[in-house]
Amino acid sequence: MFPVIFFILSFLIITYLGGKGIITYTRFEIYARYILAFPGAIMSYFGFYLYYQSEADKFKGIKIKNYFIYSSAFFLIYAIFGGLVVPVDDFFPASIINYHSVLFIFGVPVQVFRALGAVGISWSIWHILNVFNIEEIAERKQAEKKNKGPGRPS
Repeated sequence: MFPVIFFILSFLIITYLGGKGIITYTRFEIYARYILAFPGAIMSYFGFYLYYQSEADKFKGIKIKNYFIYSSAFFLIYAIFGGLVVPVDDFFPASIINYHSVLFIFGVPVQVFRALGAVGISWSIWHILNVFNIEEIAERKQAEKKNKGPGRPS
C-alpha cells in the first residue's frame, strides 16, 4: 500500500510543480520515467519470474516456461531503456544515462530498444495467455467425461 501512496503523492507533487512552471515538460518526463516506468517494469520483471516459479507444477505439461523467461527479460530491457534512459538534463543520472549517450554507444536511438522491448513483451504475453485456452479445453474435456459417465447414453 505504501508504494502506491508514494507514487500517487509523487505524481501529484510533480504535476503541481509542473503547472507552476517550476518543472519543465522535459523534467516532468524524466521524473515520470524514474518514478513510474522504471519501478513498474522492474516489478513486472519480478512478477512474471516469481509467478512462474510459484506455479511451475501447474505448467508441467505445457511448454510455457520460456515465455515467462522472455517476458521477464523484455520487461528488464524496458525497465532500462524505458525507465532509466531519459532526455539530457543537468542532474544525475540524467546527465550521464540519456538519449545521447545511448545513441553514441549503440548507434541507434533509445526508442528502437523501447520498441523491441514492447514488442517482445506483447509477443511473450500473447503466448502466455494461450494457457487459458489450454485450461479451457482441459476443463471442457473433463466436463464431457463427467457427462458421459457409466450408464449414460452417448
